[in-house]
Amino acid sequence: MSLEVIPQPRVDTLVTDAGSGEQRRRTEYTGTAWIDGRAEAAGLTLKRIGQPGMILPGKDVTFFVPDCLPYVREGLERAQLTVTTAMQASGDTGAILGAEAAFVDDPSGSPTWIQLHVSAHSGWPFAVSYRVVALVPLESDSDVGSAGDVPV
Repeated sequence: MSLEVIPQPRVDTLVTDAGSGEQRRRTEYTGTAWIDGRAEAAGLTLKRIGQPGMILPGKDVTFFVPDCLPYVREGLERAQLTVTTAMQASGDTGAILGAEAAFVDDPSGSPTWIQLHVSAHSGWPFAVSYRVVALVPLESDSDVGSAGDVPV
C-alpha cells in the first residue's frame, strides 16, 4: 500500500484558555493523504500516479504529520488533540471507519511528534483530507529539531 501525504500550510496562533486564563499554542495541521496512488485526469478517465499493483478495499495507514512541530513530552499532559477527516476521493463507494491523532515520541526519545491513524474501506482512487488541531501549554513547545526532522 502506497501513501502520499500533501500538507497545507500550518497555522499557529497563541490563544488564552477560557477556564484558566493560561496562554496556549493552537496549531492547525491540514492536508491530503492519497492511499494506493494519487489520481490525475487523463481524458475522460482517472489515471493512477505511482506504482501499479493490487488494490485492496481495506485501508489502514499510520503516518506522522509531515509539517509537525516538535513537542516536549513533559508538557503534554494538559494538551488536547482533535482530528477531523473527510473523503476527497472514494472510488465508487467508501467510508472512513476511524481516525485518531496521538503524540508519539521520536524513536531517539526526544522530541515528540503528532501521528495520525486512518482506517477506511474504499476502492480506488482514495484520498482523505485531514485536519489536526493541537492545543498545548507553551512549555510543550520545543526548539529541538525542525519540521524537516519529522520521522517517516
